[in-house]
Amino acid sequence: MFYVLYFSTESRLDEVKEFLSKTLPDSKLSSDSDSELSICNDSFTLRVTTNGHNLSFAREDYGCDFNYCFWFEIFTNNIKWSTKLIVITNNILTNIANELVLESNGEKPFIYQDSSGVFIDPNLGGKESFPFGLISKEWKEKKLSRE
Repeated sequence: MFYVLYFSTESRLDEVKEFLSKTLPDSKLSSDSDSELSICNDSFTLRVTTNGHNLSFAREDYGCDFNYCFWFEIFTNNIKWSTKLIVITNNILTNIANELVLESNGEKPFIYQDSSGVFIDPNLGGKESFPFGLISKEWKEKKLSRE
């Protein structure tokens, strides 16, 4: 199972790396380059990229100027993975993102932020599965699927 988070920010990769080390203190940095890094913890492996086809397609699909792609490979044996995913998404929403979308399996958006606000599609994420109450910004329910 995987989730993909696209967002736009004015932060440089080294600033995002520092932000992640504070947000995910129980994680280990496993690789680092000028355009990507990987982080592992007990809930997921996170690969961060600043270029590539995924970002180009997401920009086109959503009409947003995304400059980061976070690819989460989920370890479903850890029952707290959904909480950690929502916590990091919330921290990005409230601290560094201008525009953001979180997709389930890289195709179904269920959290979206643009200049008009934050929207959550609980039908795709499942209210029982995800602790949306941890999102500290005001948000509205909205169908986000691109079908």
